[in-house]
Amino acid sequence: MTQQEIVPAPSPAVEPARTLSIVALLLGIVGLVLGGTFGAAPLAAIVLGHVALRREPDGRPLAITGLVLGYVGVGFVLLVGLFAALAMVLPFAFLPLVAGIA
Repeated sequence: MTQQEIVPAPSPAVEPARTLSIVALLLGIVGLVLGGTFGAAPLAAIVLGHVALRREPDGRPLAITGLVLGYVGVGFVLLVGLFAALAMVLPFAFLPLVAGIA
């Protein structure tokens, strides 16, 4: 009887970790859908996006998308804050003209 060689089974390909990139993308999407959520989700998307760019080169497209969405979300929060501040202050700027005090 002949001896058969024992060949080990090939190991499955290990998928590179893209966890931070995916979380940055999801937080960027959540930040836009929920209207900025007072800046918490977009800021977290920005931080995780930058960390993912350094640690996960395979998740670069997801991290960049999360970063862009995070920055857009922060810009949206700042724009809404600016409009809210102007809405509170601007009526008082014309008060002397309306009251005839000028």
